[in-house]
Parts: sequence; structure tokens; C-alpha cells
Amino acid sequence: MQGTLPSISKLRTIAMLLLAGWSQTDIAHRMSLSRPTISMIFRRMVKHGGLTKQIIDEMSDGEFVRMLYPTAGIVYKDGEAQLIIKRDRTAGLDYPDFTAMALRHLEERIEIADLFFDYYEDCLHRSTVPISRTEFYRGMKKTCDGLRRGDDATMIIPHKYGAEVQIDYSGPKAILTMSDGKPRCFEICVLVWPASYMTYGIFIPDQTTRSTCMAIGRAFEFFGCLPAVFVCDNAKSMVISHVKGREAVFQPSFAEFMHTLGVDVMPAPPRAPQLKSCVEDAVRRICTNVLPFMDFSQLRTLDEWNQNLMELINRNINQRQLRKTGKTREQLFNLYEKPAARPLVRSIPEFVEVIANQRIPRSYCVKVKGHGYSVPYNLIGQICDIKISPVTVCIYHQNKLVAEHPRSMKKAIHSSPNTARRTIMP
Repeated sequence: MQGTLPSISKLRTIAMLLLAGWSQTDIAHRMSLSRPTISMIFRRMVKHGGLTKQIIDEMSDGEFVRMLYPTAGIVYKDGEAQLIIKRDRTAGLDYPDFTAMALRHLEERIEIADLFFDYYEDCLHRSTVPISRTEFYRGMKKTCDGLRRGDDATMIIPHKYGAEVQIDYSGPKAILTMSDGKPRCFEICVLVWPASYMTYGIFIPDQTTRSTCMAIGRAFEFFGCLPAVFVCDNAKSMVISHVKGREAVFQPSFAEFMHTLGVDVMPAPPRAPQLKSCVEDAVRRICTNVLPFMDFSQLRTLDEWNQNLMELINRNINQRQLRKTGKTREQLFNLYEKPAARPLVRSIPEFVEVIANQRIPRSYCVKVKGHGYSVPYNLIGQICDIKISPVTVCIYHQNKLVAEHPRSMKKAIHSSPNTARRTIMP
């Protein structure tokens, strides 16, 4: 069996474009070839090492072809040189270990195209006959499907290690008996890394922005690292509005908290829950594998209840062996997820309540929770943003701090415009 390859002139053009810094996708489109073919040529050029335009120009056609296609031959048809690969099928095919490769694909998130290239190069090195790309892909699909059989659909969606964290609230609420003997109702906030499925859960008093940010901060302290993207749904604690086809409008305090953390937020599109299906599956597992094992008759503080919740999540979810890889979620997280994520190099920021787009009145004294805080008089009529921490009230105009006051804790007593601790002229 033989296959026709690109002409030598076309191969030389591809090599020149790669050396010139063209992207593989653009070259494939321009040369009417598949991207895997361009990727293969690029890898073999890198493997050869130290190639320049002058070196390639000085190579004979035979040397150049053997560098890219060691098993190819040159034939002349109608005066034009063409390449062919001759395979001796009588020697038998060198079939790969599909199970080992499928485990690498599922566990280490190595692309099937990269696995095929490694297998093909190994066959060339050992002078054996590889199977075709189509047969390799077919075998990988069959093996991966067999390893996934019995898992939920969330396990099939590919995710990169260290790339994202998903968040969701559980449907049913938990009634906990506090240390004073009084029962209280709590929400369950769940966060999960969808590549390793590492799960974190915490009881929070409500679904407010403050409680949600507290849960996010506790989760990142537990994980010890940060993702590149934070995937949430359209809960009012995080997203004010998200109309299909438009950018989401984030809750200002939530946006400020995530911005201070340095994590980008990507809300799932309306009515598209499959984009955060991993955390929804984690919520289901907590409801079925964790909550039934909790003794809700015990008297505990909220911290003690959360410690008990995470002990059961670790035992019944994070430290359970996954059927397809033979490893636990915790092992996958420590082996692949955490090294690929961004390290948590500083403490979790303090929650700051943000009141956005407030117009400065003629009295140049903005009202915040029943108290007045002055700003420079020349900003009358301008729009400002107010950031409220437990001890200070900071007022910003066009992202520039214009006034800072100690936060008044007195009830419904207005601060005088002349009591500002620090006023900054724009």
C-alpha cells in the first residue's frame, strides 16, 4: 500500500513558512493541507534542530525528504518529483498499547494527535510498521469509551488542568443545630476543578454576595492555588443581568473581589448549564454521598459543621478511586491540577462592598447607609463609585481615589463634610 505525499517544492515552501514564524493553521489553509500534517513537519524540523533557510536550501531533495519522511521514496511522474511511502504489510503491524495511551489521554490530558505522533515516531525508531492514523483514532475512541463506561457525562467533557474552577449552590438547604441548641438553615456552596474533579463544599448563611465571596476565599485557601477562569451561573449574588447575545453585568462587589484576586470570571450562557456540568455533578454527589452520612442532631459551631462537611467530602468524594484512571481526585489534583494552576502567593482579600454609579449631589456629600461622606466640591454632578470596607469608606471618580473616610458605625447620624480624614483633589 502506498500513499501520495505533498510535492518536494510544497514541502520546502512549508519549511520556509515555518521558519518565518507563520502559524500552523495559516500554513495548512494556504497549502490546502491538514493541520496535523503541518504539525508533523514542524515537529520533525524541531527534532532535527538548528535548521535555517540556508541549511535547507543546501540540502539535496533526498536529504530533505529523509529528514521529514524517513520511509518515503522519490518517484518521477511526467517530469515532476513526487513522494510515496511504501509499507511492507507482510511484516505485520505494530499495534500500540491502547489502554496505556487512553489512560494518558484521560489522566494527563494529552491530545490524541500528540499520542499518535509519539507512537509513529517510536515505530520509525524501531523500524516497525505503524497502523494508520484513522485506525489509531478508532482504537483510542473505543478504548476511552470503555474506560468511561459507567461514568457520568460530566466526565467526558475535556478540561485543561489548572484552567478553571466552577461554582454552584446546592438545591436543598441544610438545617444545622448550632452550639446554642437553635436550628438554623444554611445554603451549601460547592466549588470544583473540572479537570481533576477536586471538590470543595461549605455551609453559608445565605446566597448573598458577601457569603459567596467568603466561600470562594475559603475554597482557594483550601486548594492553595488559583485558576485562570472562574465559571459561575447567573445567580444574583454574582451576575446582575445576562441577556443572551450580550455581555454579562456583574454584581459590583463580586467583580471587585474577583478582580482583587486576579481571576477572570466567565458566567455560563443563559439556559446552558452544560458548561458547568462538573460542579452540578459534584453537588449531586454531595447530596447523595455526603449529607446522608452527617449527624444533624449534633451541637456544633458553623466552623465545626464546615470541618465535618469537608472531612466527609474528602473521604467519600476526593479520596475515592476513579474507575477510569485508578487514581483519586485528590491525587489528580496534586499531580496535575495544582502544578498547572497559578500559586496563591498572597492572602485572600478582604470583602469590600461596592456601590457603583452614584451621582454626587450639590451638597458634595454622598450618602452611604444613612451617613454622609464628603467629596471635593468640584465633583458635584459627577458619577462616583463607593467602596465600603469594615473600617473605611473610599470614594472613586474615574477609578481614581478622591476621598477616604473612617466608616461611621453610629446609627443614622450624618457625617459633616468637614470631618473627612483625607480628601484628595482630582
